[in-house]
Amino acid sequence: HINILNEIPEIHRPIFLFIMRQGVRPSEGRAIQWQDIDLKFKTVTICRSWDLKVLKEHTKNKKIGIIPLNEEVFEMLQNLSKIRQSIKKEDFVFTNKGKPYSACKLSTIWRRISKRLGYDITLYEGTRHSLASQAVNNGVPLNIIGASLRHSDNRTTLRYAHLNTSSMNSVFNLIEKKTE
Repeated sequence: HINILNEIPEIHRPIFLFIMRQGVRPSEGRAIQWQDIDLKFKTVTICRSWDLKVLKEHTKNKKIGIIPLNEEVFEMLQNLSKIRQSIKKEDFVFTNKGKPYSACKLSTIWRRISKRLGYDITLYEGTRHSLASQAVNNGVPLNIIGASLRHSDNRTTLRYAHLNTSSMNSVFNLIEKKTE
């Protein structure tokens, strides 16, 4: 849903880019602090999340995950770190008027733009679910997708990763060629 991302105002685009490209839950993306970002090793540690207005020092599944940074996200974070003056390690990376984004703010921005573009898709579906679907449709094994999204069970990954029917053509075409 790059069309939606491209329409998000520049000031809000970094958090949406992060959530989309890293496959994190919006509540986790909102909770990222500078101490979680390792620009040297190009990783981010997912270790906390928001539960409405309460910052929790754990994620939904209570597991800490260290994931590689997408190249576009890495560049964006490098630029943000250069722009921001006197960053403290406990500062939130993504802020709106100096405060962490609220779930309501993110959903409102997403909903307004997706509706204007004619999409009926939630923030969660357009980010985390979409990443899983794109990965499975590009041939990434389910166990790798599940590990990347920090799922405890592959059945969860199966619910999110929707295989489009054109991806299945290769299976049926292969079978057809083998039987000729």
